[in-house]
Amino acid sequence: MDSVDWKARLDADKSLCVIIMALTLLVNCALFLMILHATGGLFALFKHPRAPRYLTIVGLMIGDISTTFYCMCVAAIEVELFKQSNSERFLNKNRPYTSCTHIFMAELLFMYLMPFVYGLAFMILAAEGIYRRLKIRAEVTLESPNVLVSLVIAALPYKIGMAVVVPLTMVNIDYKDCHALYSDHIQRLKAIHGICLIGSVVASLFAMFLNIYMYLTHTTQIRRSSLPPSDSNVFSSTREKMVAFVPNLAFIVCVLTYGIFGLSYISNKDAKPMEPLSTHIIVTGVIFWLFALRPVVVPLCWLITGSCKEPPTA
Repeated sequence: MDSVDWKARLDADKSLCVIIMALTLLVNCALFLMILHATGGLFALFKHPRAPRYLTIVGLMIGDISTTFYCMCVAAIEVELFKQSNSERFLNKNRPYTSCTHIFMAELLFMYLMPFVYGLAFMILAAEGIYRRLKIRAEVTLESPNVLVSLVIAALPYKIGMAVVVPLTMVNIDYKDCHALYSDHIQRLKAIHGICLIGSVVASLFAMFLNIYMYLTHTTQIRRSSLPPSDSNVFSSTREKMVAFVPNLAFIVCVLTYGIFGLSYISNKDAKPMEPLSTHIIVTGVIFWLFALRPVVVPLCWLITGSCKEPPTA
């Protein structure tokens, strides 16, 4: 069995925690500034014709920053405790922990709640895009929605997520035992992965196909109409194509890989570990950190594709 340099592995993990926190804050702040520039300021954001879309994205940004900082801080503290202990105890059930409650909450928020919220948010963004395009086809000017309605729509993914994910992950769990969820509730853990991770991927896929379909039909409608190509309601073709699927695709890649790997690992938890051990550790680490980059990659896709640069009249 190959030996593993645990000290180097843990140093790398702690560095990645800090890097992900910094990148999450940087990218989401840049995206927020783009939204403010597109809407004309903070107060104009709530009165913008596309306020539900922008506020939904802002809500995701707030959730990403808060949950990422909490989860990465818990992970970094736990890594430091591992470093201070004997490396041979790393895989031992009695290894030191920060707090089982903190670990459960970090997993709940970062690994299960936020992906589920993202899946619902993608559906809301797709529905908002459909509503907008239908209004454009009917040559109806979009009016600013009620501020309360916009806030309710933006908060809807979190409300549903709290109603579904929190009971599924927290009811009848012994928080004094850090292994309770993994040893006593295997079927529930499979359901959590299936609903929160795989389910969010399915929702994101559905929203992506809706975006692409509406983009294609909208483009066909404009070509058949008498609108000139320079009309303010006509989107940039390349940018609209990217907005239609790039953020969803990035989310799917980050979450689906971890979801499938997690289900496979849970289903074969009693099987013999992968050989050699160093290969297993590397594969596990790469998949987890790819998943941990979700709060960086998805907002970065929104930022690069310019999904918040639509003209105010659209």
